[in-house]
Amino acid sequence: MTAPTHAFDALTQEHLVREIAYYRRKAEELTHMADPREKGMRHVYQTLASDRLRLLAALKDGHPEAWTDYPD
Repeated sequence: MTAPTHAFDALTQEHLVREIAYYRRKAEELTHMADPREKGMRHVYQTLASDRLRLLAALKDGHPEAWTDYPD
């Protein structure tokens, strides 16, 4: 087995789907928190899920290096 030559080579669609589900679940859990700091983390998890969705789309298109060019 060869080592990944690029950071994106190690990513799999399955891994990204799991991460997206995890971040969405965490964001939903934080919706019901009373502590403002915990509620603030909701945005962080939403952003992480959104970024992973864009990366997944780019990976499916064969251009993971261009993930930032994909719309939210």
